[in-house]
Parts: sequence; structure tokens; C-alpha cells
Amino acid sequence: MLNNPALTPAHKTTSEPLSKLHVTGLSLLLATIILFGAWVEFRGALANKHRTDIGSYLRAAWTVRTGGEMYKITDDRGWHYVYPPFFAILMTPLADPPHGENRTGYLPYEVSVGIWYIITMALGAAGIGALARAVEDPFRNLAAGRGRRFSQRWWTLRAAPLLILLPAIGRCQVRGQVGLLIVFLLCCAAASILKGRRLRAGLWLSAAISIKVIPVVLLVYPLWRRDWRMLSGSAAGLLVGLVLVPVIALGPARTAASYKALYQETLNPVIRGDSGGRFGQELTRITNTDSNSPMVVLHNLIHPDRNSRPMVTAPGVRVAHWTVAFIMLAITLLVSGWKGRWYSGKVEATIAEVSLLSAFIPLMFVASPIFHPHYVSMAVPVVMILIVILWERYSFGHMPLRWKALFWFIAVSQLLTSIDMGPFLYLRDFGLVLFSTMSLWAATLVAIRQTAPVPFVSEVPIPRPFRIDIGKIAVILPAFNEREVIGRAVESAIEFSINNPNYHFLFVDDGSTDGTIEVLKESLNERETAGNVAFVGYVSNKGKGHAIRTGFEKMDADAYCFMDADMAYSTDYLKVMKEKLETADMVIGSRSLCARLSGKVEAMRAFLGTSFNWMVTSALNLPFRDTQAGLKGFRREAAKHLFKKSNVSGFSFDAEILFLARKSGFWIDEFEVYASGEHEYKNGWRVLGMSLTMLRDLLHIKWRNFKGMYD
Repeated sequence: MLNNPALTPAHKTTSEPLSKLHVTGLSLLLATIILFGAWVEFRGALANKHRTDIGSYLRAAWTVRTGGEMYKITDDRGWHYVYPPFFAILMTPLADPPHGENRTGYLPYEVSVGIWYIITMALGAAGIGALARAVEDPFRNLAAGRGRRFSQRWWTLRAAPLLILLPAIGRCQVRGQVGLLIVFLLCCAAASILKGRRLRAGLWLSAAISIKVIPVVLLVYPLWRRDWRMLSGSAAGLLVGLVLVPVIALGPARTAASYKALYQETLNPVIRGDSGGRFGQELTRITNTDSNSPMVVLHNLIHPDRNSRPMVTAPGVRVAHWTVAFIMLAITLLVSGWKGRWYSGKVEATIAEVSLLSAFIPLMFVASPIFHPHYVSMAVPVVMILIVILWERYSFGHMPLRWKALFWFIAVSQLLTSIDMGPFLYLRDFGLVLFSTMSLWAATLVAIRQTAPVPFVSEVPIPRPFRIDIGKIAVILPAFNEREVIGRAVESAIEFSINNPNYHFLFVDDGSTDGTIEVLKESLNERETAGNVAFVGYVSNKGKGHAIRTGFEKMDADAYCFMDADMAYSTDYLKVMKEKLETADMVIGSRSLCARLSGKVEAMRAFLGTSFNWMVTSALNLPFRDTQAGLKGFRREAAKHLFKKSNVSGFSFDAEILFLARKSGFWIDEFEVYASGEHEYKNGWRVLGMSLTMLRDLLHIKWRNFKGMYD
């Protein structure tokens, strides 16, 4: 164990059972769902005036069975069906004839409403469970997978997204909407990505698009990734859902007529803002909808008086809406990064990949000209992935206040805007739900850059390496002009090696010009017992990478580590690395995992580390939180493979090694480290020169990869 107590922050145990308070809370949640179902049944079927959207679905399903026109018939409130034919076909078992028609062979309307509520709640729960299992199974080294079944962590992973989005889910269910059905399909798509089953992920996504049009925005994800398998699955699913099933159920002529009506009466008016046609008042007249799209919110801000507000938006407002949508899309793609030409042959089944997919979910709400607040119920996968990332970053039970505030903001915005009276109407009109949704989107993009590293996964997920026993460990310390600190570093290495004889230290002088090599000699000669500590050197400066490769060639060991020669990191971390290398191919220290310390030096280090890390991760598409920390370890086989292929000799050696490790399929663990407060950073001009050198080296790495020189 580490001597410094600050290095081992307290965490909740991994399998705490539920307390009586937790059991009571879950029981109340279940009772609330049951009672809410009774309220939905009364409001949607038993009251004198039915207030639910399911009527239009069931009426369209009736036309499927009788040969009518699904886009002409209305429910009892005069509302039309506005979804693709596939959904109406799915709803045929619950079809509801108009008043006066023969009801023989049809379920009572009240029964259909109750069945629909049960089905959607069950599917929502099934989707949450499927995604939670997918998060836990391949990533048991991460925070989400450390909890015993039915422990607090296990239940929290499943219940927290439901609780955070409960107001939105309630709005969705009380209207009889399809939100939880879409949640099920999107959760299954995300789970399939985590399992490396991209073709199946495309099929799940195509099912969501075939039911409700707006998930088509998520197709940008496989297009941008050039993920041909997922695109193939999506294309096959859309062919079945949008063409084959309607043709079989309706016939070719009715199918063609249905799509013509869908385009003319629904899609075209929504995109153009045309208030004419049968659906004009239902879809595009601002005063007849609770939409919170940028178009509607901007229109309401321009015309704050509800009584004199125009029913249709101006063309400039619609242009502004699409401009906002395209800017958000561009930012999402920029944050995700471009994968390169070899990516289409391999896919990363990581939390980072699923967080990218989930970033398109709030984007699809905002991009839609009609954004009803209950759409946010479909953001369950987004919230779950965010929770997993936060647990891994801060540990279970230690979520920062700013993230808790985000989740509260989402829930409260739904609660306040659901009150249809007084000042609460203005909160809805002026975009409270829109702002909370955009906050969720922005938080997801931030999380993409903060996800923990997980193993590279090709077509078949690579298993974690078998546990091995590590005997001799070589520690390489490259040094260049470290005269002021090298003496203390030698003393620290000697003391550690005496107490831990399996560790062998080798200082490599990289052509220092300030007398570092002389201090190394004196420090070792002055000690009667130098432990397992030695040094080598050469005349000209050749860079950190060359020094480390030189040390590797000089030593024979079961595992290799390198760390900064000024001992910026405690030698106790070497014990942590040894333990992790027993079950991983490579281990890296990360300063970004730790809470930032106070002081000017730490602020400078945080700024420089963030800048360098952003440059490296963006250029090479690496998910690591800290690529440049001078503390990394390798098993012998991994070190031999990586050092043989590496070409960079300078400061960017770390970035190249990480890129090669990811490309080669090695399992990489990342753990938190603290740098010493005495760790000296370079001055401004040196930092500028290092930045330009790193940029050059990154281009060099990408060029070598493009030419196949790393294959």
C-alpha cells in the first residue's frame, strides 16, 4: 500500500447492500409507477374526454386492418396519425374502430390503453437493464462493474436514470407516447456497440427510425465513423421496417400512397413551416404546441405576448433554427474526432464510443422543429452513460456538485414547465427545457473527453490478459540536465531498491551538458550500498524516447517501467504498477484523475497538461485522460513489441507508444497519480518550442500510420 494517505481516497465499498431506506425508496417508486398507471388509465380512457395520443395510433392501426387511409382518419379529438406506417402496423392488435363501427374482434379501448402503458413501462425497464448489463460485463475493471448484484451500485445504475428523467417519462406516459419504446431500442443499440456487435446495433437503430422519424439523426454516428457494418445493419433494418413490412401488410399501392401522404402532410410542412394542409394547425402553428425547439423558443422571445403572438414563425427564425442545429452537429463531430482509414475495419467497444452515440440523442431533440418536452424521456441512455463516466472519474458516491446540479436542472425544468398556468407558461415558452437539454448535450461532449481507457476491441472483444507473476522489474529514468535534483533521485532509488530488491533502477543520461553525469557518479560512489541502481550515458542529446529504448536494451526483466528522473512521482507508485501489470499489458499514470492541488505550480501544470493532452488525443484519437505523465509500465512482451515499432525519440515518445498500444490491441489500465509539488515545469519559451515539436511529431506519427509503417 502507498504510504501517502492522500493517494488512497476513501471510496464506498463495492457491494454495499441496500439499506432499509433504499428498500423503502424503491418500494415507493414501484408504487408510484402503479398509481401513475391508474391515473393514465383514467385520464386516457375512463374520463369523459380522452387526453392521450394513443387514440391516433389505434385509429391508424384500425385502417391497417380495414383498408382505410391512415393519414386521413383522426382520433376522437380530431388529431391525425403522423408516424411511419410501420408503427401503425405494430399497433394492429390494439386497434380501435371509430364510433359506430363494428367492434367485433377488437379489444375495449380501456384495455388497449392499459396494455400500452404496461408494455412501454416494461420495455423501458428492459432497455435500462440491457444497457446496464452491457456496461457491467466487459468493463468490470471500471467503476460501473464493481458492484455485486442487487447492491447499492447495481440498483443505482438502473434506478438513477429513471429517477432523473422521471418527470419527462411521466409526461411521456400520460400522453401515451412512444418515448419508452424508443428508449428500449436505443439502449439495445448502445449495448450492442459495447459488445462489438455493430450490425445488430444498426438493426436496433433502424427499428427506432421506422417507428419515429427523428432518430434518423443518429445515423450521422456510423456515417462519421465510417462504420460500414452498422450502416449495413441500419440499411437492412430500414428496408424491412419501411418497405417490406408495409408492402406485406398494406400492399404496394397503399404503401406508396401512405408515404406520399406522410411526406406531404407531415414532413414537408414541418421542414418548411407551412401551416396549410390537414396537419398544419397540429404541427406548425406555434400557439397550438408546447414545442421547445430553437425555432419556437426564438419565436416566443421575439413575440413574448402570448395573446398577440403569430401562429407561424418567420423564415429568418427557421433559418436560425437550422443554423443552431448544424452548429451543434459540427461541434459534436469535432469533439468526436476522425477515426482514420483503418477504423472501419476495427471498432472500439468503449464507453467513449457509446457516449458519442448518446450525444446525438439530445441533438436530435434540438434539431427537430417540433421538440415536445416529453421527448427528453428518450435520453435515458445519455444519463446512464454519464453516470458511469462520473463513477469512474470520481468514484461511486462522490459525484461533484456541478454534475448533481445538471441532473437536478433536467428534472426541475420538466416539473416547472409541466404546470400549465401563470408564470410557468413563460418558463416553457422561453425554453427552459431547451436549455436543460442543451446542457445535457454539452455535458456529454465533456464526458467524451474524460472517459477512462478500456481495451481496444476488434470484431471479437479481446479478453483481459491472464494473470502472471512478475519477478524482476526494470525502472528506467531518462535524465537530461537534471543536475539540481538528480542526487535526491538517486538517494530515493537506492532506498527503495534496498527495501524492494526486485526493483532495478537504471538512470540514462541523455547527453546532459550541466554536469548531471558527474552528480550521478558521485551519488553512487558515496554510498557503500548502492542497491540495484546503475547508470549509463552517451555524449549527444537524442531525446527521451531514445533514452528509454537504450535503457530497455541494457536490462532484462519481467516488466519495465519508466518515470521522470526528478522523481516527480512517489516510488510507491511502482508497487501499484507491479500489481496492475499482473493483469494488464500496459499501465499508465494519470494526473487528470486526481483532484487538482492548490498553488501556482499546480495551476501551470494543469494548464500545460490539459493543452498537451488535448493536442495528442485529438490528433491520434486516444481516450486517455493524461498521455504525458512520466510514469508508465509494460509487460516484457508488450515493451519488446512497442519499443521495436516506435520511431519517435523526443518528447512525443509517450504519445506514439500509447497510439501503438491501442493499435496493437494491448490491454491498458490507467490509475491516478499525484506529482510532487517540487516538480519543476519548463518556462514559457521552452513550452512553446515543445508544443511545436510535438505537433511535428504527431504529424510524423499519422504519416507513418497512413503509410502502413506501424502494421
